[in-house]
Amino acid sequence: MFRIRSIKVLPHGVELRWQGGAAVTQYIERATSVTGEWTVFLINYPPTQVYTNCVDEHASEAQFYRIRTNRK
Repeated sequence: MFRIRSIKVLPHGVELRWQGGAAVTQYIERATSVTGEWTVFLINYPPTQVYTNCVDEHASEAQFYRIRTNRK
């Protein structure tokens, strides 16, 4: 199952942990509102780990995250 497993605020950013597939390109995106403009800040190319994490060191006070995938 592809999903965000946790979001944790750290002193130096926001840590995202997700579960995904090994044969997809993963696009991690952020926006300051749900209806705002989404910006890709990480592209994770296959092969990828089933459980993955990253830290968004440029997160603002109000931040939304989503993950898009592309299977080729």
